[in-house]
Amino acid sequence: ISSTKLSAYNTKFYSNKVYENEAYRDGGGIYIKGFSPIIYNSLIVNNTSTDDGGGIYDTNSVSKYYNCTIADNNADEGGGYFSPNTSASSSFYNDIVWDNSPDDVEYNGNPPNASSGKYSYCDIGSFTNMPNNYNINANPKFTTYNGIDYLPSNISTPTSPCINSGDNIPGFFHSTYDLRGTPYLRTVNQIDMGAYEYPANGSYKIAKTDSSNTVLDFDNIMVFPNPVESYYNIRLISETKCKVEIMLINSFGKNVYSSELLLVEGDNLIQFQRGQLSDGIYYLKINSAIFDSKFTKIIFK
Repeated sequence: ISSTKLSAYNTKFYSNKVYENEAYRDGGGIYIKGFSPIIYNSLIVNNTSTDDGGGIYDTNSVSKYYNCTIADNNADEGGGYFSPNTSASSSFYNDIVWDNSPDDVEYNGNPPNASSGKYSYCDIGSFTNMPNNYNINANPKFTTYNGIDYLPSNISTPTSPCINSGDNIPGFFHSTYDLRGTPYLRTVNQIDMGAYEYPANGSYKIAKTDSSNTVLDFDNIMVFPNPVESYYNIRLISETKCKVEIMLINSFGKNVYSSELLLVEGDNLIQFQRGQLSDGIYYLKINSAIFDSKFTKIIFK
C-alpha cells in the first residue's frame, strides 16, 4: 500500500504490506505523530525517506508492533524505525527489524538498548546490549517462496534463527493468522518472529529432489471445489511412486484428519468427504519422507 499516516488513538493496523514508498520528509512507509496505533503482522519493506524513518517515523506515541517484518528501508537517519524522542515508549513484540540503512532502529541519534524493556522476542540488528527479554541479533536468513519475499528460511542449511523464537505473549491473542493466512502455531507457546509463520513441519522451499532426482510437483496441486460443502478433490502430480501423508489442520493448529496414501507416477486425483467438520478455514498439509511439506488453504462452508 502507499505511505500511510496513522492518526487515530489505538488504530489497529492488521496484515498489511507497506512497500516501495518514498517520502521527501519523514516516514517513508508509515508516519505516526501524537497517536498510538497497534500494528499487527505487517510487512514494511523497501520504503525510503529523504529525512528520518525510512520504514516508520514515530513520535509522541506509545505504539505497539506485533509480529512485523521491517526490512530494506532507507533514510537519512533510522532507516527501519525512527523516533525523535530518546525516551519514546513504543513497544516491539516478536518483530524482525533487519538490513535497514543506515540504522535499523534509532532514537534521536541513539541505537536501541535491549535493557530498556521496549523489546521482547525481537531480532533487531542495531541492539547494543544483547540478549535481553529473549531478543536476538542474528541474520533472519530471508528467503522467497512462491513469489512471497521475506520468509525466514527453514531449509536445513541455513535455518533462520527467527523460527520458533517468538512468544505468544499477553495481548497477542487477537490474531490467528500470519500475513499469508497461515495459522500461528502455539502448541508449545513458541510462534515465529516476523510477519510470516513457519507452517509446522512444512517448508518455504520449492519441493526438493531426493537422491533419485524425483520431484513432487507442488505447483500443480489443485483442491476443488473450494469452498467445500460436502466433499473435495485433491489433484497432484508426482514424478515417481511415493507414499504421502495427508493432514487437515483447523485454524487453531489442531490436526482433525490424517491419512496415508500411495501416489502413482503422474496424475493423482483423490476425493475426500467433509464428514462432520464444522464451517471455517482449514489447512491441507501433505508430508513425505522424500519431499518438503506443502500447505494449502481450504474453506468449509
